[in-house]
Amino acid sequence: MDKIENNILQNASKNLKYFMNISYCNKKIGNITKYIEHSLQLSDKEIDTIYLKIYGHLPEINTKQKITDIAKFYVNIIHLYASISISVRKLKELYDTLIDDLNLDIKGLDELYYTGYNIKDDIFDHILELKDEFDFDLKSFYKKLTGKNPPENIQSFGDIDFKKVEFKMKHDIEPKKIFSKKNNYTKYANKVNITINIILRSYDILQEMENELFIYDKDLDHKTIETSVKLNPKLNSEKLSQLIIDVRNEIIQFYTTYESEYAEVMKIYQQILEEQMKNVLELQIEIMENLLDEIIYE
Repeated sequence: MDKIENNILQNASKNLKYFMNISYCNKKIGNITKYIEHSLQLSDKEIDTIYLKIYGHLPEINTKQKITDIAKFYVNIIHLYASISISVRKLKELYDTLIDDLNLDIKGLDELYYTGYNIKDDIFDHILELKDEFDFDLKSFYKKLTGKNPPENIQSFGDIDFKKVEFKMKHDIEPKKIFSKKNNYTKYANKVNITINIILRSYDILQEMENELFIYDKDLDHKTIETSVKLNPKLNSEKLSQLIIDVRNEIIQFYTTYESEYAEVMKIYQQILEEQMKNVLELQIEIMENLLDEIIYE
């Protein structure tokens, strides 16, 4: 049995992405069947022992079919592993992209409070009249995001680096709480938290499911699947079938929930832009009118 496992694990380490393809998997089933038949030359009794361990019973089928069923079991393990591995990698990429996008978006929020007029350059380039509102919104946003007051080094939205933020964990988030229309920053922070946690949750769950497939050699620092990994000896056909269902459901649930939550993040961010830009523009016009009045009366 160890030789069969080593053979399939070596195949997985070199060609993992191909195991996502059903045609490739079917081809591998044939290859492993031939390997068991011709290279290992196991007795019928040894085949029965392996089959019984995997499937829990011995059906009235010929030895060749039993060997094929054994090969299917091992290929299904690697097919599932490939699905998990690729999904985990995509989740990591999605997380990194989301963090980069959030960092880019958050830096633009500071400019929504620029009511300080720079006469020399004829532009509004700093916060003046809206300083109290700015401080309140910044503090509310950061506290809703992390559960903590902003530290001294966070003096603006642009100072927030989502790569370094310690997000609230899932049980601290309020997904169903309705915030006032005026407090879009807390809604935004809450939705960001929910979206981030959807990714982290699925990432952790899929990692746990992967750990049900294999046992890792803890004595090796540099792990490669063919040298430091063994198939979980408790894994059988029944458990594998349930794992396949669980992984499929988790991936489907992730994409259905993530897409809707991410859309909400962008919707609320757009509301912040539109509402704050409207308020600031009105205030800037008022400031300019007052300046013109002063110039005229001078």
